[in-house]
Amino acid sequence: MNLKHRILPYLILVLTTLIWSTNFIIGKALTGIPPLLLATARFSVAAVIFVFLLYVRGEKIPRGTVWRSIFLMGFTGIFIFNPLLYLGLHYTTSINATIINSFNPLMIALVSFFWLSERLSKLKLLGLALSILGIGWIAIQGTWSNLEKLQFNSGDLLIILDTLVWAIYTVVIKRAADKLTTAQSAAFPIFAGLLFLLPATAVENIYQPLPSLSLSVGVALVYLGLFPSVVAYLLWNRAVAEVGPTQAGIFYNLIPVFNILLALPLLHEQLLRYHVIGGLFIITGIILASVPTPDRGDKVPSPDH
Repeated sequence: MNLKHRILPYLILVLTTLIWSTNFIIGKALTGIPPLLLATARFSVAAVIFVFLLYVRGEKIPRGTVWRSIFLMGFTGIFIFNPLLYLGLHYTTSINATIINSFNPLMIALVSFFWLSERLSKLKLLGLALSILGIGWIAIQGTWSNLEKLQFNSGDLLIILDTLVWAIYTVVIKRAADKLTTAQSAAFPIFAGLLFLLPATAVENIYQPLPSLSLSVGVALVYLGLFPSVVAYLLWNRAVAEVGPTQAGIFYNLIPVFNILLALPLLHEQLLRYHVIGGLFIITGIILASVPTPDRGDKVPSPDH
């Protein structure tokens, strides 16, 4: 294998995390759109694209009990996770959201421990402690005196809850991986999630009337449906097949880095010292937790942002 082929998967992983980071930027910019409507529009675009891809690939409709996993993935990863993310972005910055969201791999490890009885190594426990410390540092805004009057921003709490929802979703992916192809595991949970999203969005519309949509908003919605929902997921799976899930999972930590770099000029958000310190603790903890144990390679399921 020549140098080009060895480097290509890592370049793909960098591109994938860059695409996923734009979901937070655009989600923050589109806070004028109700969160359920935004999620429904995004995944409706993705569903149309996946119908075409499944037809071209000759993929069949899954059969049997795997549909229980598909509906659970659709409920958690599509119906709950994304509207909750967009709702959280109404009340917190995209920088805060992506730093807290980087806690996802460790939350997955915890859910896997309790649900799948996967062992937590000492490094994972250390990584968990460092990440919790990092999240706490962001919560108190880097000032110990704030600990006495600590009140989480409601958006931050929603993003923390969202990491648990995503962890449940990814653990279900692990359980269903041997019964679904890559395209099926990406497409059919979206179809199932839309069955929950469509009626929920209709109810949301009663309390939050449809906003007027401009051409730029329409372009943004198509982008969310095509790139973070379809392109990034397919690129991720290609790279994982070549370098393995553990190595690929480490690249997920680039999302906060890219988000901060994009949010500063595009959303005019401020990068404060406690963001940097807390983010470094979280990323260090995740890197430690991503180190495979000698007796078992850790598996980080593919995220879908």
